[in-house]
Amino acid sequence: CQYCHNVYVFEDVYQLMSYLTLINKGLVPPLEKNSIMLSLNGTSFNALRSYLYAHKDVKTVYACLSNTKMSIDTLKDIPFDKDKVINMQPYLKDYTKAHGLVETWNDMLKTELK
Repeated sequence: CQYCHNVYVFEDVYQLMSYLTLINKGLVPPLEKNSIMLSLNGTSFNALRSYLYAHKDVKTVYACLSNTKMSIDTLKDIPFDKDKVINMQPYLKDYTKAHGLVETWNDMLKTELK
């Protein structure tokens, strides 16, 4: 993507699709203009690293990782300037405060659909 200056990173495609649905429900912010979404699907950060290497014009990485200790600890390993990584986990944490524990975007969507 020649003009994609923002990258949204998800652990798998289910989280990505759930996030898109949550946008439509007004529960998470919409994607920034000129954005791309990446699903890591168990590739660690190799997919993200490859994308960033090939696209030097990326300005911001939105870390849409799960609200688990492992994912929270993983934030420090994102191969990008830490000042330009936006952690999206607070949306899961805020939702948890009001609705009970949700660890993933898919959990949040399932709770909404009940």
